[in-house]
Amino acid sequence: MQQTKVHKIKKGLDIRIVGEAKKVLDPFHSKHYGIAPSDFKWITPQMLIKEQDTVSIGTPLFSSKDDERIKIVSPVSGSVSCVIRGEKRKIEHIVLESDGRNKSVDISINGVTSEEEIKSLLLQYGLWAFIKQRPFGGIAKPDDKPKAIFISCFDTAPLAPDTNFIILKK
Repeated sequence: MQQTKVHKIKKGLDIRIVGEAKKVLDPFHSKHYGIAPSDFKWITPQMLIKEQDTVSIGTPLFSSKDDERIKIVSPVSGSVSCVIRGEKRKIEHIVLESDGRNKSVDISINGVTSEEEIKSLLLQYGLWAFIKQRPFGGIAKPDDKPKAIFISCFDTAPLAPDTNFIILKK
């Protein structure tokens, strides 16, 4: 029997690949979009819409059962094509059919000055779900006061796109 060779890697591995991906921005528009509640850690979804409902960009699709103020909103305008459920009626996916118009809900931020007003706007328009709480990366609790706030301005993942290219093309 042959012994398996073990390689321990520290501080990553540099894979020497010749060349790089072409820097071409190809806008892609799909007819169907999907939302998976499992992408949002520690949220048990409570549906706010039904199949065949009409939605706009920013229309709440579901909220957290633990805190109804935390909402996940539609990224596209159109209609709810289907809600795919798994075992025990767990919501696996929400499929949205785009109408191509990109109609969004009206957002008014005039006169916002206080911390509570900003927090309520983030909760109301579905942006709170993208504020992560360390160390486990779950959605931050709206009532907690953070000791520190970390803002990451770019993705450092190994296969992340070039941030300079993305910013220049927008």
